[in-house]
Amino acid sequence: MIGLRKNGEVYDAFIRYNMSDNLYFSADLPKEDTFDNARVGVGYSVKFWGRLYAEPNYSVDLKSENDDSGKFNLGVSYKF
Repeated sequence: MIGLRKNGEVYDAFIRYNMSDNLYFSADLPKEDTFDNARVGVGYSVKFWGRLYAEPNYSVDLKSENDDSGKFNLGVSYKF
């Protein structure tokens, strides 16, 4: 999946590649300094009710020089 996400007045690109039914790779590519501010990560979809899924994921900055640039997120999705 490739899409756009609004970030203030600009739109940033994101990519999500499903490696299996539940495991995915993601990348966030901002419009300004795209590769300097890019984030990559992995996530997992866990079905919890009907077609609703909880999606924990972990991402890191590509250009970060410190070890604490990782970010854990938890999302909710609905699969058609």
